[in-house]
Amino acid sequence: SNGPPATFEEVLQDYTPESGERLREAVTEAATKGTGYSLILERPETKNGARFIRADARVRVDKDGNPIALFGTAWD
Repeated sequence: SNGPPATFEEVLQDYTPESGERLREAVTEAATKGTGYSLILERPETKNGARFIRADARVRVDKDGNPIALFGTAWD
């Protein structure tokens, strides 16, 4: 689409409630502790069945070890 990028809250709505909460927890931990993550997340069932997404992220930290950026990929 040509609209604005989705907010994080909008992205969370793309997953089942359980997977959305796991993603929220992983991103929060990444932002506060500088830890990356690798998750298998479930999207709501469609006419083709449930869909699973793998989400991997790594954190870039500054010279003092503080998280400054989160880089990742997601694929199904």
